[in-house]
Amino acid sequence: MKRWSFLWLSTAVIALIMVLGIESVSNVHAPPDTRAFITPPVGYASPGESFTVDIEVADVASAHPLYSFGINISFDPDVLQFNGVTEGDFLKEQPDGTDFYIRVEQELGWVYFGYTTHGAYDGVDGDGTLATVSFNATALGESPLNITNRKTELIEMKPVGGGHVPEQIPCTLENGYFTNLAGVPPVASFTYSPEKPRINETVTFNASASYDPDDTGYIVSFVWDFGDGTTEVYVEGVNLTDTATHAYTTGGAHSVILTVTDNSEMEDSVTESVSVRFTHDIAVTEVQVSKTMVTVGESVSIDATVLNKGASTETFTVIALYDGNEIGEETVSDLEPDGEETVNFVWDTSEVAEDTYSIKANATGVEDDGNPADNIKFGGNVEVKVAAGFPIEYIIIAVVAVIVIAIGIFAYSRRKR
Repeated sequence: MKRWSFLWLSTAVIALIMVLGIESVSNVHAPPDTRAFITPPVGYASPGESFTVDIEVADVASAHPLYSFGINISFDPDVLQFNGVTEGDFLKEQPDGTDFYIRVEQELGWVYFGYTTHGAYDGVDGDGTLATVSFNATALGESPLNITNRKTELIEMKPVGGGHVPEQIPCTLENGYFTNLAGVPPVASFTYSPEKPRINETVTFNASASYDPDDTGYIVSFVWDFGDGTTEVYVEGVNLTDTATHAYTTGGAHSVILTVTDNSEMEDSVTESVSVRFTHDIAVTEVQVSKTMVTVGESVSIDATVLNKGASTETFTVIALYDGNEIGEETVSDLEPDGEETVNFVWDTSEVAEDTYSIKANATGVEDDGNPADNIKFGGNVEVKVAAGFPIEYIIIAVVAVIVIAIGIFAYSRRKR
């Protein structure tokens, strides 16, 4: 109980230190590679836009786990406006959570905030994100994003006697920077041909449309990720070129990512999907029915549209089905790549029981179809109903009417006698 009371008192002391900016005692010699730094090191946003930076920590030693921290960021208030801060993942998962403290001095160009572990826990070691800070760019200009000052500190709870006291963990602090005058990110862009390559066919990727908006900027590297586990890197002074070639050994869609980096070490990426033809690939693309409700004996017209998505001319069979029962089949002959054809079926419902039936079309008969999942397609439901007979109520009424009329005629004839 005494230890817990002391720990809660220590937490209160830390909170007071953070709010008042009092520097804590530092006698602990932490490993020299413990770091707190801003990433990305250079931020960019046009006036009126917002951007974020992460405060990261690295190499926190297990002998000196982080219990709480305070971060003071200074910036140019004529260029940037502080927008907010959210806690990172480093301390967030503590069993009893964390407490948050903040002080904002926008006109002076600094914000001071921190999080402290809530409860009697040792803290956290390793790497992670302490916090994410958001700014609005209010004007053209440049601004430091400095955390190197006496108010920025990492705190551990050092065992002393039967309790714990807060101690500062020495670490290396690395500042960031903001600019929207220079260091504008490059723009990544590329095209490729052919548009629908075959397996093992050479695809040419052209990134010549990529550019750097800076007057003095230029692209120094192109990195290609072809989406099949292979990459190519082209770097200034070694093999720099804005074109690349690649052949795919498997069909289907591949997400190609191009990342370009400029001479300010800023980068941009763009992703395009490249659809590689399978050698064989037929698909049913549409199924239409002429009616969705019929009586037994009526006919339903069914149109099934098929497409050759592969690289070979194909001859195959199209089958129309109701609830898995065959309606009919038709042969499509010599359909060329990218060729499309619509096949018609007529479903005679004379021998069908009253029910609701699922209508599908299935393209079959092509060996080694690269994408069999698109060979069958649902076209909707058709409700088949039995034709309504003459209502029994009407028959009863008619019989009664005939009897009444007959009785009336009989009675009338008797009176005339």
